[in-house]
Amino acid sequence: MDSVIVSFSHVHNNDINDYTFHVDVAYVTVPFSKKKEVRKHAVLMLKNKATGISIIHPLTAFIHWRWKYKEYNTQRLHGVHLAQFLNYILIEHRHKYNLDSLSKLLFAHGTDFLNSLLINNKYNNSVKNIERTLVAFYSFLAGKNCLSNYAPIDFEVKESLRPNIKKYIVSPFNPMYSKEYGLEANRDRKAIEHTLPDKYIFPFIKVAISLSPSIAFAIYLSIFGGLRAGEIVNIRHSDITPYGDRNCKDGLKVLLRTNNLRTDIKDSSGTSRVKRERHQFVFSVKGALPELFKQHINYLQKRLGPNGWKNDDPIFINRDRKALTGQSLRYSFDKVKETFLQMLSQSQNPDDIITAINLKSTRWSFHIGRGTFTNLLAKVAKNPYEIALPRGDKSILSALTYMADTEEMRKTIESLLDDIYKGSDSINNIKKGHNNEIIH
Repeated sequence: MDSVIVSFSHVHNNDINDYTFHVDVAYVTVPFSKKKEVRKHAVLMLKNKATGISIIHPLTAFIHWRWKYKEYNTQRLHGVHLAQFLNYILIEHRHKYNLDSLSKLLFAHGTDFLNSLLINNKYNNSVKNIERTLVAFYSFLAGKNCLSNYAPIDFEVKESLRPNIKKYIVSPFNPMYSKEYGLEANRDRKAIEHTLPDKYIFPFIKVAISLSPSIAFAIYLSIFGGLRAGEIVNIRHSDITPYGDRNCKDGLKVLLRTNNLRTDIKDSSGTSRVKRERHQFVFSVKGALPELFKQHINYLQKRLGPNGWKNDDPIFINRDRKALTGQSLRYSFDKVKETFLQMLSQSQNPDDIITAINLKSTRWSFHIGRGTFTNLLAKVAKNPYEIALPRGDKSILSALTYMADTEEMRKTIESLLDDIYKGSDSINNIKKGHNNEIIH
């Protein structure tokens, strides 16, 4: 029982502010397909801010109890929710609750915490996700006989209507999901932009080239292949299969899997993970892909020499010649975004200025590439399969997945995407870089 109870009775009340709970990452070597694989696991840490010393807290057992075999990002998400809750009731509001042990937890403590998030304009859906973590946490403690006021029988279990979940625990909390607690404030937040307008896709890539051809190539992979930032930074040279010629004239196929290329840093944010291992096809549109691919390879040869890399080396590297991280890729994307919006604002074309105003009024980041890719597919797809398969969605039956790699489907989608840009000089823009006028 004591192994999962947090106690601050030995800490002087004035020193409690020196402590904080947070989530960190641990690398674990596990056997996988007759070889060893390095996997990331989320761990709950208790840190003394005064000394900088952190220890792994026993409540890490809760994360592994429920999500041990889930992806790191799933473990981390629930760990962050737990850390926020513990910091709130045990440290930030210790005088209000006077808890020296989690054995004295009440459902009211969880309700108070959730309401505090709503009052501070946390999105309702986000708070509901945190509530699910708290339900699991309280249930975990009760199952370990660690709650003085509750037993497992105090948690109501119902049949689920969801096909992949048989039963669920009814939340014992009573957060106030109402207009007073967050809905009205949420309306004032910037909406999320999911797609770039079609005619600004190549100008955006063009701006990226002027800042970094490698980042431009990464952005292209996202817009015309639907790749996420965490997937792109996991690509190795051996993972790419060119189509048409060695410069990917007819597109490229890439093997996506988490390779943990940067074990020298603790990417506790989980931004360098592959969501689902798979093969993904990137389409060649208006001849831009081979040009960007050549520019990227030329960059690597200048940095590493013609024979400076091995098949297992990352294809995207930083200034120190180490694998780029998802966080770094997003940072570079934001630089491209900033420059692009500035150029739109300074354009003589009224449409550019209006577009700049609209894009500045919304929130968007690297993931807009995948949304743009989906939007392009939706314009030409005849059925949902022609959207889901190129995106690498898991929901389609595995027997149909080979269709996404057939020559016929590749040519059909590539042709339809080309038609969207018929008459544009996008490839010339790619080669020449950009000037002060965005749309010609």
